[in-house]
Amino acid sequence: MHRSARLPLPVAAAASTLLLITGCANEDAPFGIEAGDIYEAPDDSDVEDLPEFDEDDLGGDTGGDLGGETDGSSAEGDWYLDPADLMSTNLYIMGNSVLFFAENNDCQGTFADNTVTLTSCTEGINGEQWTEMTATVTPNGDGTLDVTWDSGRQETYFIEQ
Repeated sequence: MHRSARLPLPVAAAASTLLLITGCANEDAPFGIEAGDIYEAPDDSDVEDLPEFDEDDLGGDTGGDLGGETDGSSAEGDWYLDPADLMSTNLYIMGNSVLFFAENNDCQGTFADNTVTLTSCTEGINGEQWTEMTATVTPNGDGTLDVTWDSGRQETYFIEQ
């Protein structure tokens, strides 16, 4: 009679896997972690207390501490030179911070008193550096933002919808 050796091999593999999973490991376990350590619940003293939730911090329909949508009556928001092309020149104003993306240059800066001041720009892919570092912005209240750069160059940006 011919006996098949196929059945004992999978049974042996399953048994050794079961022994490994159930915690029959030793100090030579990978990364020093015993199988039983994985399922151990943390002690309450290890968990930090979270601050109280304040709904006022969530912002509203016209902005706030954590965002929201702007209606275009303030300079704060995500503005594009070409609203149909979200890869076009982009001016993002949030609070006192500014991010500006143009001609493959990424710039960051500050915003105060309707003035954008770019403090640093990365060199563009084509090797050109953005040179306009200051601009005055005027929100028009209709979802557009007029931008006049220090060179006199004027542009109109549109709020992202």
